[in-house]
Amino acid sequence: MRVLPEALISALRSAAPNVTGSGSTGGNVGSIETDEVIMKLAKKNDQAVLSFDKAFSGSGRRGRLTQDVKVDVEKIETLKLNEPMRPEPDIRDIVSPPLVKLRTIVDRMKGMADFLTFRA
Repeated sequence: MRVLPEALISALRSAAPNVTGSGSTGGNVGSIETDEVIMKLAKKNDQAVLSFDKAFSGSGRRGRLTQDVKVDVEKIETLKLNEPMRPEPDIRDIVSPPLVKLRTIVDRMKGMADFLTFRA
């Protein structure tokens, strides 16, 4: 799957825990803490997206925010991969690294190419 680095960085930045908000005057208007982030591959309007579903709380309120990042899912035929014969893996959950580390990696890689490719 291919994704624009800037779009992924934006989604990861907003999903990072303990984001402190600031108003137009530059003062601190409160702290917004991301409680949970669920990242899933979805299809919206015939377009594949990485959907970041964030649960957050702050200033005595709770809420949910969904941010979609457009992705291009490449077909295996176009990659011309010859998969070895092996049993189907028993995968229940895929655990990603902490979002802060992932954001740092993506930020450093954005100058290398126009798209990042993820494979699992």
